[in-house]
Amino acid sequence: MPPSESDARFEFLKALAGAMAPLGQTSGELQDQLYACAAGLGIEAEFSVLPTFVQITMDAGDGSTKAALIPVSGDRIELAALASLQEITVDVGKGRISPEEGIRLIGLMVRHPARTPVVLSLLAGALTSFAVTIILGGGAQELWAAVPTGLAVGLFSRIAVHRQRFRGLLELSSAAFAT
Repeated sequence: MPPSESDARFEFLKALAGAMAPLGQTSGELQDQLYACAAGLGIEAEFSVLPTFVQITMDAGDGSTKAALIPVSGDRIELAALASLQEITVDVGKGRISPEEGIRLIGLMVRHPARTPVVLSLLAGALTSFAVTIILGGGAQELWAAVPTGLAVGLFSRIAVHRQRFRGLLELSSAAFAT
């Protein structure tokens, strides 16, 4: 395989690892997916997946070795983004799109992540509180208290998701408001 084709495939693996690692799957799952993608691309690569970084090593074909160390940060589980990345991986692995196009699509996903509408976040908080109150045997008075509490927890959650410094306070502030 020509070096430029190998380079594009290696760059795709780096972009994929950097985008998938912080999305909340286990190290073993990520490693399996990276191995499967490399096999689909027709390259031999080794992967070490740790909580703080992903290391990729590949034979460059000229007797030398290429290696990359991709730092990992993030603590949210984003199943929608993970599913989209897996679709891109399959498309590149099966040759439907080029590795360069895969890198471009991954870049778009990282720069412009999907956003959940605020209304859905608030509604989820309110409905969850409502349902838990009913399950625990609450009456009308408890329901009237549960819905605003759920709205507040949904709002706290929304704020914490987008501001790293507030994430540690989410549980504390939600619990304080609920009591």
